[in-house]
Amino acid sequence: MKLVILFCAFLTFLTCKNTTQTKSEKINDYLIIDIKAKVLEDDIFEIYYSEDPKNLYLPENKVRANVKGRANFQNINFKFPNRTYPMKFRIDIGLNRNETIIEILEIKLSTGKNSKTFSGSEIGKNFRTNQFIEYNPSSNSFNRHILNGAYDPFLLSLDLSDDIVNLFSD
Repeated sequence: MKLVILFCAFLTFLTCKNTTQTKSEKINDYLIIDIKAKVLEDDIFEIYYSEDPKNLYLPENKVRANVKGRANFQNINFKFPNRTYPMKFRIDIGLNRNETIIEILEIKLSTGKNSKTFSGSEIGKNFRTNQFIEYNPSSNSFNRHILNGAYDPFLLSLDLSDDIVNLFSD
């Protein structure tokens, strides 16, 4: 009888252990983008996305994050809808017309098991700025500006389709 109880306990232990490993190695059905940045004042960041690199960005295809101003780096998280496989992004780095500098340490794309991180010079190589941003590559700082009364600072990703496909692959 003791042998049967020990055998059942051993099987239970093995089953629980395998379940935990499977969950941590699972690829999610959704993408998360985490931007590690220093933003000094409260603001709103948005990411527009397109599942086709040739299509325009549509207002209904965006995710939003409220940002609290801090003197230290913080993680700004964006979770995309399930079964959305964006091939390009437009990261709007502020809606509140703040003409201040933000620093971006890294931009991380993740599906749980797989991730791709852009940091340092990789940010400048994989994302380009528009006319409302003055980019300093040595510090990865982005100085946002109002031009002729208009304000729309954003970063455009280059073609990330290969990276995205790899994130959703085993």
